[in-house]
Amino acid sequence: MEKISFRIATKQDLEKRWDYLIAENAGDKRWQIWQEQTIKDNNKGTKKSFIALLDNEIVGEVTLVMSNFELNGLRVNKEYEGRGIASGLVKFVEAWATKHGLEYLMIGVEPREVRNMQIFFHWGYTEFLNYSIDKYPPKDENDSGEEVFALYYRKKLS
Repeated sequence: MEKISFRIATKQDLEKRWDYLIAENAGDKRWQIWQEQTIKDNNKGTKKSFIALLDNEIVGEVTLVMSNFELNGLRVNKEYEGRGIASGLVKFVEAWATKHGLEYLMIGVEPREVRNMQIFFHWGYTEFLNYSIDKYPPKDENDSGEEVFALYYRKKLS
């Protein structure tokens, strides 16, 4: 029987996870930039990353941005989608946040990500806060960077 567990990510967990993500997105330099930034921010304490493990293999992650309590970069390996791993991971982070006195968590979603938006609404992230236009770093030397429109919603923790 498969065993799913969740925990705060160690630096080694982050390095392993991001090496996997970089390999999955070969040729896209943004993933290396995001890896460096995530590990650096976790070390500084401005972000806290959490991982999902299936039989001790990292299969998902999410990062909590400590300045605004935004859940960022929620990802589960494609072959493990639909098993409740993302849901369990978010519930784990919500429990951690509640234990540490946070009243709300926020999540951002691009309007084109309809499936994700439906999932986030189902999880209770329904209070619209604002929107922003963010600029991603370039994928390669022929790219100038994509502008991304994001909607932000929050959930009151109980």
